[in-house]
Amino acid sequence: MKRGIALLALALSVAAGASALPPGPTSFMADDGGLWHFEDNPALIPAATAWDSFMLGASYDTEGATGTAPAGAGFGDVRLAGVVPILGYYDLTLERSSVDFLGGSGLSFGKAFSIGGDFDWSSASSSIVSFGMGLLIRPANFLSVGLTGEYDAALGAYDAGFGLAVRPLALAGVTGPLSRALTIDADLSWTESAGFGFDNVGLRILLSEIADVRAWYAPPAGNAASGSLGLELRLALGPTGFSVMTPAATGSSIAYRAAGDIDLRLSGLAAKSSSLPASSFGRRILLVKDIDAIDPDRPHEAGNFALFSSRRTLALPVLLSLLERARHDKGVVAVAFEKLPPLGGVADYQEFAAELGALRKAGKKVYFYGERFDRDFAVLAEQADAISLDPLGSLELNGLGFHRAYLKPLFDNLGIRFVGLAPWDTKSAFNNLTDSSMPAGEEAMMRRLYGDLQEQLGISLAAGRGERLPGGPEAALSGGPYLTASDALKAGLVDSIAYAGDFEDSLRKTYTGATFVSGFGAPLGESWGRPAFRRRAAIVWLSGSIGEGKGRAGREIGGDAALEIERLRKDGSVAGIVLRIDSPGGSALTSDMIAREVRLAVEAGKPVVVSMGHYAASGGYYIAAPASWIVAEPATITGSIGVTGVVPNVSETLRKLGVNYDGFDLTPGASFLDPGKKLDDEELARMNAMMLSIYDSFVGVVAAGRKMDAEAVRKIGEGQIWTGREARTLGLVDELGGLAEAKAWLESKLGSRLDFVDILPGEASPFLPSLIGLSSAIQAALGRGDEGALESLLGPAAERIQRLLDMGGGPVYYLDADSLDF
Repeated sequence: MKRGIALLALALSVAAGASALPPGPTSFMADDGGLWHFEDNPALIPAATAWDSFMLGASYDTEGATGTAPAGAGFGDVRLAGVVPILGYYDLTLERSSVDFLGGSGLSFGKAFSIGGDFDWSSASSSIVSFGMGLLIRPANFLSVGLTGEYDAALGAYDAGFGLAVRPLALAGVTGPLSRALTIDADLSWTESAGFGFDNVGLRILLSEIADVRAWYAPPAGNAASGSLGLELRLALGPTGFSVMTPAATGSSIAYRAAGDIDLRLSGLAAKSSSLPASSFGRRILLVKDIDAIDPDRPHEAGNFALFSSRRTLALPVLLSLLERARHDKGVVAVAFEKLPPLGGVADYQEFAAELGALRKAGKKVYFYGERFDRDFAVLAEQADAISLDPLGSLELNGLGFHRAYLKPLFDNLGIRFVGLAPWDTKSAFNNLTDSSMPAGEEAMMRRLYGDLQEQLGISLAAGRGERLPGGPEAALSGGPYLTASDALKAGLVDSIAYAGDFEDSLRKTYTGATFVSGFGAPLGESWGRPAFRRRAAIVWLSGSIGEGKGRAGREIGGDAALEIERLRKDGSVAGIVLRIDSPGGSALTSDMIAREVRLAVEAGKPVVVSMGHYAASGGYYIAAPASWIVAEPATITGSIGVTGVVPNVSETLRKLGVNYDGFDLTPGASFLDPGKKLDDEELARMNAMMLSIYDSFVGVVAAGRKMDAEAVRKIGEGQIWTGREARTLGLVDELGGLAEAKAWLESKLGSRLDFVDILPGEASPFLPSLIGLSSAIQAALGRGDEGALESLLGPAAERIQRLLDMGGGPVYYLDADSLDF
């Protein structure tokens, strides 16, 4: 930092002491410069914003349109610039004698390639005076190439530009923010009248993630006797930015431009918060609040219609990344969570708690405030330094139990019969349709499963609350739920009762002078392409039920997942694969297709590691079994090695209603399992034989993938579900942990210099859920009730219907995840 300040002082002294230097160009076609350099190359617009930002800024430029700044020249140019998602970039310049408007837009294809176009309108001619296009190519994190072309409508002439920027430290293999510390750039131009010319050469020094300085030299232009020097200083304090630039330095005066801007990112954690960003100076407390929902399955922040909805949905992986950044930030002394929404299942809480544990090991404190906490509070308590509860809040902490409705007596009265095809009552997805009460095998399995989960909650409570629990964790679980805040305080489960404002005030008193921050903002010197000299590893996110269609990205697993793993297997630039699985199962056909591609990848020498989320059971475990290594949280629900299905029959119902269902078959099996005719034992026997055949294949896949004896797999199969902790003991899982442990295992096999890339196979969300999101947003905009009401009413039904449709026909591997409540 001291060295950067010295270089800044040197550059300032050079600019201030320059003698008789005429102004020179300030275009940087390949390097970043924020809002005030988008005009240099329109391809920079989508590359820098990804169209998830509202940007607005104003600047004052003493240089003016003439490019000179003589003494007493009078008022300079005032510029207003901004970016509107999808619509594009605008730049309105109020010059001394005219008004100039520049507009542009473009497309970005990741960090590697962007294209853009713009036009320039002037009030002097009341017409468009020029059209421009730009390309930005960034094949690696050390190289950026910019190409521009422009047609001057007034002169009927063309010109072009070429920019090259290099980051030598990244080229040398340096990683992290230091790889972006130095950028060297140069620009060439071509015109019809003068041919090729050298515009400028410069360097940009990243002083920190919030400050950089750029200096450049432009050679003599035209009849000028000497070249010119320029300097620009930028500050980026999270969503706000400020820059000062000297487009030219002369002996008698220095022309300059002072500018400020605001960048509100729709997908950013701080996008809808008034708190300062974490790039402010001094001690800081990261305060995570005002989040409406947390999505545990997807790696990205914003969902569809983020522009239109006031709901703030944050992906769990993004929240974990935020905490990781806070862990490494020396200025952050504490992290506080205010009314944190549910994270998902117990396994998701355990992954979250692991990151909190790393925070505390780094010397940070962790605080929680809530209006109510649910049962998974026990996992949070393990890594909390203090917990506050609202005076009218509650703590829904108690022991676990399992109940479901068994509908056979109702169906008997209606004459409807469901025949379960699973040979074991432990493959229990359809037991509620085929049985009058809980079968013995299902009850024994669920008692074991829930007993292990409850024991894990007790261990977390003991580790986090310790001696503050008068009767220990068992008494705390038995005494719940705690319907009043005073009961929770008396039981030693919370440390204080307070309102949200009092909670924040207590943190201010504890950390005198500390600033509350809500995020870290986008750092300067953003990354370009993928890191140099680092091999790529893919993280394939497989979430939701397994169906027979293409699948929906981040929601349903389909055939696209198999195609994606095949592509990664054949891609020589991909060194390894991480499968993040959060699925209760589904289609046998699709599960087998995906498992085959996993096996082929491993056989081809490409390691595949599985990170299990809340569920990786039935078909979800089937696709994991052939992997090189499997990682699960202690509370992950896994196993369910088995096949099930159900055959409905309404022949008795029709009889009771006085309906005579009659007809004929030209060949045997023409009306196979027709629900209107009487059940045929031979047809059921054929179905059972097929189910057992698929089960044999399932067992074979697990035995081969886990290197186990087939009979040993059968003993822990038959549809039985296990916690991740149990599965490790049984040999179904190799290691306990989350995505971080899975990535660490892959790095141990391939080396630590891996570049992880997120991949979500499948199509975009179908129309109905998107329409629900848009409808609720319109409802909110019109002020007609709760904007989430329509989504809450229709969303679950739409998701369930879509899930059944996506599964297709035939037998399925499926764990009835919706019936498990813990």
